[in-house]
Amino acid sequence: MMNHLAAAKVLDELLLELIHKGAVIPAQVTEDLKSGRTLAGIAMRKPDDAELAAKAGVVLESVEMNLLSQAEITVDAAYADSWQGLIDKAREQDSEASSAAYVNRMVKGVPKGERWIRLQTTEPMEVDPEAFGLTAAAQEDGFTLVYGKKESITAYINEIRQKEIQKKGKV
Repeated sequence: MMNHLAAAKVLDELLLELIHKGAVIPAQVTEDLKSGRTLAGIAMRKPDDAELAAKAGVVLESVEMNLLSQAEITVDAAYADSWQGLIDKAREQDSEASSAAYVNRMVKGVPKGERWIRLQTTEPMEVDPEAFGLTAAAQEDGFTLVYGKKESITAYINEIRQKEIQKKGKV
């Protein structure tokens, strides 16, 4: 069985490299990469579902084609060929290692229709989410889940951003 999750990780790296080199990646390609990665992760957990694995493969192959074409345009054919080799090698990796490293990022506990963000902070939060009508809950992995209305989430993020800008301006 092909290791689609490992291939998705290499495609993630290629995407970032291309962005750093100034390539403009269509939003649909990044969305397809997210979808393919999610499908590949689920397929790892359900190895008997061949149809799901096939869907992940089709989506990721489309992303691969787009990114390798962009790599050839942005840099050159040799660069694209080297990435093709890395992707092929990733597909051949043992899927057990990728399965153990896969982290399910599904967020539980958010009411339907609410928007959410996960924050990882090293210090206590300077901006109180409750002041914006949001709910915050600590999670086991060290992140804080903040959820509520979209406008409140946006205002909260903007307030955090302003505090960070002020901190950096004083230093």
